[in-house]
Amino acid sequence: MSLPVVEIRHLYLNYALNIIPLAILYYDYALTLSREVEFFWPPYNPIGWVSFLFFLNRYVPIFGHIPIVLVLVLKNSLDKHSCQRMRRYKGYFEIVLQSFVAILCAMRVYALYNKNYYLLGGLVALISASIIVGCIVVAIESGDLAIQVPDTGIYGCNFYLGLSDEGGRFLSIAWGGVLAFDIIVFVLTLYKATKVGYNVPLIQVLVRDGSLYFLVLFSVNLANMLTLQLASTLLKNSAIPFANVLSTTLVSRMMLCLRSDNILHPSHRTVWTADIDVSSTLSKLSRLPTAIPGYSAEEGIELEYPSGRAVY
Repeated sequence: MSLPVVEIRHLYLNYALNIIPLAILYYDYALTLSREVEFFWPPYNPIGWVSFLFFLNRYVPIFGHIPIVLVLVLKNSLDKHSCQRMRRYKGYFEIVLQSFVAILCAMRVYALYNKNYYLLGGLVALISASIIVGCIVVAIESGDLAIQVPDTGIYGCNFYLGLSDEGGRFLSIAWGGVLAFDIIVFVLTLYKATKVGYNVPLIQVLVRDGSLYFLVLFSVNLANMLTLQLASTLLKNSAIPFANVLSTTLVSRMMLCLRSDNILHPSHRTVWTADIDVSSTLSKLSRLPTAIPGYSAEEGIELEYPSGRAVY
């Protein structure tokens, strides 16, 4: 069975739009590996639970995408049922990636709001609801709502690249939850910044990186939702890989910037030995009127190194 030329072009475009984000993922890893070693690897950086989550967000995408890469480069090596299983794996894997990103963002807000358990509980409830909806959508769209595409000789698993209109609507609902979570985190960050003040270097880093993260992810997720709703059958899910890769890489870069002693503690570049307790630091700063002892615009804030584990 032969496909129209336009659909074959769409298949090639879908294939390319799956490969490009993977190239971004591995290239960004290579670019930032030296900073990761400096700011997160032992022995000078003890492994805490925040560092552990950073490594999960960092390396689960690196190794978890390997089966997807193999499917994309192996020509027609899987039958229909294997392709369906791979599509289901890809869907659940994307939920795992977004869960890591959401947990790290929730931790940042939790720290900013002085370890507010009520706020953390609300964010966890939203994350849990999004995960449940995502799992239901993946279970549905990887089976009945997928469009079977005949073998075209194009590299990769071509049986279940397509997505029906109903499947696109279901997936857009799931990604709408991701978009709503990003908006909530961004608004909470800005609100805290107005309370503490923008003259604090730590707040400047959080607002700057948080704003860039939000603008990029908001644009990508909005484009993803529109693509799921309006694009042709073979292109409906083509923007999802970009959303997953950009979210994981941007969150990793945000954590690297927060851990960077060039920003947080420039005078102790070689003795970074513990996580900074952001919540206690911001709590102290928020209670100060205008003058901050030990602070100058050139030198930054003299932060304490607590003995226990910290949030960041």
